[in-house]
Amino acid sequence: MRFDIAILAGLLMCTSAAADVYEDCAKAIRDDDKSAAKWAGRSMINEDPVPYLRLSEIKECLIFSTGTEHVYSPTLGKIVPIGEDVEAKKKAEQEKRDEQNWQAALKEVQSIRNDREAKVRRRLRQACDEIYIQNPNEAITNNLCFSVFLETGLPAE
Repeated sequence: MRFDIAILAGLLMCTSAAADVYEDCAKAIRDDDKSAAKWAGRSMINEDPVPYLRLSEIKECLIFSTGTEHVYSPTLGKIVPIGEDVEAKKKAEQEKRDEQNWQAALKEVQSIRNDREAKVRRRLRQACDEIYIQNPNEAITNNLCFSVFLETGLPAE
């Protein structure tokens, strides 16, 4: 029972401490006290998870204390100065473009390999067909031609 009361008291203290940060910032704004607002703003910006319902209060406090507009960045998962959010988005977009370029390059390489393999197979088939026409037994006993003939069948006689 005592343990439950201690936990409840601790939770209430944490909740009231967090609420005090918002009240402290509002008071600092009213009193035109940027250093107090800056302290409160630092506390707010480090909250995890970000209290979405209080974003407007956080932004107001940070704008007052830093002179810089702040936004919630889904890319970073936190509240940042507006320029950092733009940079994070640019970086994420560049990484996405780089990945798309890499995938396109891999596709191109695979396409080239497939074309090359098809040309070699066609040329091997022609060579085996020529050997078969001249000497069927030699063609059948040739390991490469044997594999080709198993895959595609014997040439028409």
